[in-house]
Amino acid sequence: MKNPVRYNLRVPFNSTFSVAEEEATLEVLRRGDIDEALFFLPNLEERSSGLQTLAECQRCADRLAPIFERLRGEGIVPSINMWWTVSFSDFPGLPRDHREKFDFRWAVRQDGHESRTVACPQDQAWRQHTREMYAIFARLNPARMWIDDDMRMTLRADLHDACFCDVCLEEMSRRIGRTIARSELVPAIMADPPNAVRDNWLEFLDDLCHDNVRGLADAVREANPETQTCLMHSMLEIHNAEGRRWDRLIDALGGSEPWCRPPIGPYYDATPITYCSSLNSCRLALAVIPGHVKMAPEIENYPQSRFMTSPRGVKMSLVFAQLFGMGAATVSAYRYAGRLDLEIQRHDAWSGMLHDVKPYLQSIAELGVERHQFQGVSMFHHGQVCRHTRDVADEPKPIFLYRRRPLDDALPLLGFATCYDAADVTVFAGEHLACLNETERHEVFGRGVLLDGRAAETLLLSGDGALAGLKSAAGESGASFETIEDAAFGGLVGDPINLRWESTARQFDWLDGARTVSLVRGYDDRETGHGIVLYENGLGGRVAVIPYDSQAEIGTLGLTYESMCTPGFLSFPRQAQLKAVLEWLNRGPLPLFVPDAPSVYPLLIRQEKRLIASVTNLMTDPVSNLSLELAVPGIVPVSARHLQQDGTWADAADLSIDTVEGGAVTVRTSITAERLEPVVLVLDS
Repeated sequence: MKNPVRYNLRVPFNSTFSVAEEEATLEVLRRGDIDEALFFLPNLEERSSGLQTLAECQRCADRLAPIFERLRGEGIVPSINMWWTVSFSDFPGLPRDHREKFDFRWAVRQDGHESRTVACPQDQAWRQHTREMYAIFARLNPARMWIDDDMRMTLRADLHDACFCDVCLEEMSRRIGRTIARSELVPAIMADPPNAVRDNWLEFLDDLCHDNVRGLADAVREANPETQTCLMHSMLEIHNAEGRRWDRLIDALGGSEPWCRPPIGPYYDATPITYCSSLNSCRLALAVIPGHVKMAPEIENYPQSRFMTSPRGVKMSLVFAQLFGMGAATVSAYRYAGRLDLEIQRHDAWSGMLHDVKPYLQSIAELGVERHQFQGVSMFHHGQVCRHTRDVADEPKPIFLYRRRPLDDALPLLGFATCYDAADVTVFAGEHLACLNETERHEVFGRGVLLDGRAAETLLLSGDGALAGLKSAAGESGASFETIEDAAFGGLVGDPINLRWESTARQFDWLDGARTVSLVRGYDDRETGHGIVLYENGLGGRVAVIPYDSQAEIGTLGLTYESMCTPGFLSFPRQAQLKAVLEWLNRGPLPLFVPDAPSVYPLLIRQEKRLIASVTNLMTDPVSNLSLELAVPGIVPVSARHLQQDGTWADAADLSIDTVEGGAVTVRTSITAERLEPVVLVLDS
């Protein structure tokens, strides 16, 4: 079978795992057509006292050994997912305390509070203990040993901060070449760049993570050279704020076949914005992590309540794992408190669904999607952006260096396909532009560029403001709504767009030739500043500036949204405006736009002589008569096949394909897109 779909199921496990639980686990693994069982151990969540002693780990390994043999006899691959290497969050009413259990040097918060649970990541006693713990389980010969996402240097439990113990302060002092006090370090890190203290801090955290991962991987390899060490992780934006450099970290894993496990899908059924954000987080990981690394994205339903999570939502995430070309998917569907034998007596929505949907997923997998094939507006990302973060001096912790990416979510919800590779139109938000050198800036500004207000300010600070028609910053303007002022860029002049959840509009003085296409206004309809401004530069590139700050988070009416991904921003006037702006930047139609379908998630994949288009409706109301507007040079669709729920392909009924002005192709179907059920079309040229 070409590109077989693989299911990895996480199984909560500890040394008291009963025979009844063992039989229930085998039943679920068989019924769900599971390929690999990831035993989540030595205990977790509700039953976890935290890091375990070596004796406790050995008892757990002894109980697991005969189960591994049974699984191998069933043709199911056994693997291990370690719970609690660094730290996880306490239950609010039941803090953990390890001080009498271990003789570690405990991590210290920036206010001097010493943790009761979390060791300093530099502590050699803790490092030796965790390495021996991993070695105990590696001797069971699991195919893979997964480090969970607590391998991060923003520590959890009773800290939720990095370590600021005397040893860590001494190391930072060595790196920056002067003694620095605990009370001084965070303000020094959060000061505006250029900032050598921050640069050294990010390198320090990256070195800590790298060294600990390498130590664990070496321990596994020494205990069992056949076992591959693998890594679960969180959102890349958060890891950026810890200085993580993925090439170094993957190298630290070693082995011939490293795997990573990004999250995919939210913990529970959610809003369109949350669904979109969770999918984009996974796509970004796919684009950034080195290409030889295999991916098994995780669908986690925490706290595993069927009252919060639907099989339809889980199925959608499984489908996207295949549409992203990942092949494998990790499912964490059963409760962490264990007693699976009792859980499935009450309800099991998962194993049957996993079995039934696998042929459908296999049909997508056999399309052979590769990570470089996605088409659309490019959403620029750079892993070192947090070196350039500005205006965070008042933030309390270094983790708040992270950068938000609201336009990554807003554009798909407005119907525009996006990607994370180079394209004819590139979107820059926040300070990402500061990661480019002059040659790189000029190359990208020779094409089409969309900037948010902070990115425009970043361009000015680089000395290259003229590339976007910028002369100088001119303060900020408060406003209650924005109006379309140019019929070529939004159609209906005077159409208002609500700004309640947007930031103030950053204002600029412009070079001759700049074209204002919208205005921001106050309560009395009075103009308070410019909205979107367009400019064509001397490199032949086109630039649009949308003046709001992507890093603002606005709370009002009891609701909080990231600026530019808000109830006011996600609207038909904004959609019409941005469609015209993006087409102007692109000098023609966009790769994929989905009209008349609010809050969908469009995806376009280009392969030789064909396109794969997927549209997922994230709203409650169905989208009837789904239509697509496509423009991919060299491919003109003449027919389409629609993936059916049983995994077979059928010619799309009542299909019409028409070429329209500008070279775009409009594909009209009679397909209805139901909520959270991806529509997958193959369009042959």
